[in-house]
Amino acid sequence: MWRRGDVADAILRDWSKHQHWRVRDFGAQVLASLGFTRMVSPVVEWLRREEAPTIRRSLLHALERTEREAGTDALLEHFLASDEEGRANHACGEAERGKY
Repeated sequence: MWRRGDVADAILRDWSKHQHWRVRDFGAQVLASLGFTRMVSPVVEWLRREEAPTIRRSLLHALERTEREAGTDALLEHFLASDEEGRANHACGEAERGKY
């Protein structure tokens, strides 16, 4: 039996660098469902190197679910640096920013 934190660690350590996009995509979706706040830095690092748009969307969702200022800042940074990728996440991030 794995604890949720162990699953997140395994995904960030192994799946985030996996060759097959479906493994990375599934890992990003699992991270989004966990919503851990401690994942902001590793998810941002993964987001910066990820080439597949579908996986980036899942990673943006994971950042949104952290409900932390660092996650919101990363969402806004990505949105502004990209061609407005993550517009839906950006709107949620702005709402979260108002809490701080």
